Amino acid sequence: PPKRLVVVEDAFDMVRAEIRAALAPAVGLCADRIGARTDVRLSPDGLTAWFEVFRTLQAAEIWANHGAWITATKPVLGPGVKERFEWASKVTSAEVQKAKTAHREIIRRVDGAIEPGDVVCIPTSPRIAPLKNTTVDKIEIEYRHQAMHLLCISGLCGLPQISLPLAEIETMPLGLSILGRRGADEMLLDLASTITP
Repeated sequence: PPKRLVVVEDAFDMVRAEIRAALAPAVGLCADRIGARTDVRLSPDGLTAWFEVFRTLQAAEIWANHGAWITATKPVLGPGVKERFEWASKVTSAEVQKAKTAHREIIRRVDGAIEPGDVVCIPTSPRIAPLKNTTVDKIEIEYRHQAMHLLCISGLCGLPQISLPLAEIETMPLGLSILGRRGADEMLLDLASTITP
């Protein structure tokens, strides 16, 4: 069973006060179910630095897998996707090596901060879902880009993550994510089944 709720302060610091306030009861519910809570700051340099590591490594992998095909066929890519592939094509091997070094340190740091039985919680997104006709630029910057600052933790460290719609703003659902150590999938699922309506 879960032993401790670990609230990632630097993740909650990245979202507006109204998002933190809306998620507070859900965090409290998780803490009550588990019985113990601690607040930690995972990233000494901030999650923006971690996101840049994630972004660089992801771009390198995407270009390694699809770059030759894109160069040869020149497909018509949608807005947002097109710009990300263009950026990926320019990532240098030196940037990738630097990101890989930082990646190893991030994994070491997270593995040291999360103990067996810990459940880590972060906001899933910096805000509620965008409206249907929101511009691509706004979605890229205010939604995808900011959300990836939060979601890169599990992506970089290979951690299981579940997003639970435990809060709402303006009648729209807002997610709280719970994460665990690698292999803790069933523990997270068991916990999720006890706290979701």
